[in-house]
Amino acid sequence: MKVIAVDWGLKRVGLALGESSFPPLPLSPLLNPTRQDLIEKISALAAENDVCQILLGLPLGKSGSETPNTKKVKTIGKMLEEKGLGVIYWDESLTSKDAASRLRSLGYKRKAVKKQLDSSAAALMLDE
Repeated sequence: MKVIAVDWGLKRVGLALGESSFPPLPLSPLLNPTRQDLIEKISALAAENDVCQILLGLPLGKSGSETPNTKKVKTIGKMLEEKGLGVIYWDESLTSKDAASRLRSLGYKRKAVKKQLDSSAAALMLDE
């Protein structure tokens, strides 16, 4: 089964493609997409790759409380479900921090870490 992981952010949306027998593949992040563009791109990517499940990173506040961004991501999730895609919400707390640490340990410089961070975080969600 193939899954697309989505690490939503205000400026960038990280994407990764996962399949049970292969390591996750970070994809190019989407820069400043509108909500509708995001839904269309994820739907197209899902159709191209035979994906029916989306792992959607859920930003939570301290002690797991909902934030305004949590509600935005849930709206995106509902829109994806309306397109016929299954959505699993995943607590994305610390995934960006962990992804940055992994990239730096691999020798990536600050600028490269910034470019790869969101999609690497999405891949990390699939790893977990």
